[in-house]
Amino acid sequence: MKTQGTWAELLSPAYAAPAGMFTLGIVLHAFNVFIASTTMPTAAGELGTAALLSWTASAYLIAWVAGGAAAATLKTGLGARTVLYASSAAFMVGTAIFALAGAAPVVIVGRALQGFGEGVVMACCYTLIPEIFPKHLVPRIFAVESVVWVLAALGGPLVAGAITEFWSWRAAVAVSLPASLIFVLLVPLCVPKRTAPAASKVSIPFAQLTLIVLAIFLVSSSGEIANRAASVAALVAGLALLAFTVKADKARTPRLFPAHAFRLSDPMGAGLLLVALMTFVEALPSVYVAFMGQKLWALSALEAGFLAATVAISWSVVAIAVAHMPRLAVGAYVRPAPLLMAAGLASEVAALQWMNLPMAVAGQILIGASFGLSWARLCEHVMEQAPDYERDFAAAALPTILSAGVAVGAAFFGALAGWSNLKPDQPPAEIAAILVPLFTIGTLVAAASTVVAMRATQSVRTRSFVT
Repeated sequence: MKTQGTWAELLSPAYAAPAGMFTLGIVLHAFNVFIASTTMPTAAGELGTAALLSWTASAYLIAWVAGGAAAATLKTGLGARTVLYASSAAFMVGTAIFALAGAAPVVIVGRALQGFGEGVVMACCYTLIPEIFPKHLVPRIFAVESVVWVLAALGGPLVAGAITEFWSWRAAVAVSLPASLIFVLLVPLCVPKRTAPAASKVSIPFAQLTLIVLAIFLVSSSGEIANRAASVAALVAGLALLAFTVKADKARTPRLFPAHAFRLSDPMGAGLLLVALMTFVEALPSVYVAFMGQKLWALSALEAGFLAATVAISWSVVAIAVAHMPRLAVGAYVRPAPLLMAAGLASEVAALQWMNLPMAVAGQILIGASFGLSWARLCEHVMEQAPDYERDFAAAALPTILSAGVAVGAAFFGALAGWSNLKPDQPPAEIAAILVPLFTIGTLVAAASTVVAMRATQSVRTRSFVT
């Protein structure tokens, strides 16, 4: 067994600035998610359209996935520094447009630019981890990531809400601009200069990107369509188009994903599939637990928010504990994760059936623990198992697949809930009865994912990231 790197080493002169840049990149994304969710209701009221809420969410999400999917190709062709400068500029321009918008369509444009910029920044940061940090420090980096998400979940709504209430929602949106500027200033200090010659032509997989955008749009919009037949058609078409795009991408040049992405016979491919499945089912508590807290147990909005944030808190605590533990084989971290997820979702099922709040809390803790235990090692494993020429594609795919998995899961389970006529004003017993089958499906998917976790860790090879 090997001991993990120390926090002191991560904060040493060699790694402190890159760690700060990576953390700031996550901070920008994490806080922006909660700033937007907090300010959008006020913005929609001022601009006079409730439809702004769903359309801005869809525009941001679709652009985020598109940006993340294109990041590896852009980095290969233009270099990491150029890509980070350009994507940060897109994010800042989008933020300014959002903050100054006087009409709903302008807000949508701003959120789309924000999403694309953030998607590229996050994916590019992931590709830089194996280039900048030695293998033994990677768990520390991902532990920092989990802490940032907890701080964002707890502090983002509070900060954005206070600024919105005492100043304006526009000022709350603009808060991220100074942090983004600091991120840009750190890029030349942290990102290695390009050593390979620049590509004579940057080939962007526009066909696959277009199909991915259309597929995510269809899946995301399916839950918003009132007509059941049209909703089913949009969901099925979106999922089919996603599957077709992933399959067709393997035969295209350039590609969006590694050649063996989602292939069970390949450890890297199985690892990416596991990320997709775990985030798909994690969408259930993300969407419905706060709702359950308010409707089933009469929690206040703040209390329900903390119930939902329990996943992030548990994730962070377990990730930090894992970062301090002696290093074990990857299977010790990854294989139990789907079972922990399944146990957490099963606890949510019991909470719904028996109207038991402590069981819901226990479920949230188990779900968070499943990610805290596995996420750092799973990401490291995917990067490690990818061939050298596809490592950037594999690393960039991780945050992109995470977001896409949550989006598809939220849309899928949202459509099921809509087909079951879930309404906020229903009696608690009826709400619980509708949600029990959804969480049961999630439990079964999580349990079945154990097979994928075993395939992902069945045959591995070891190599160092930084040489």
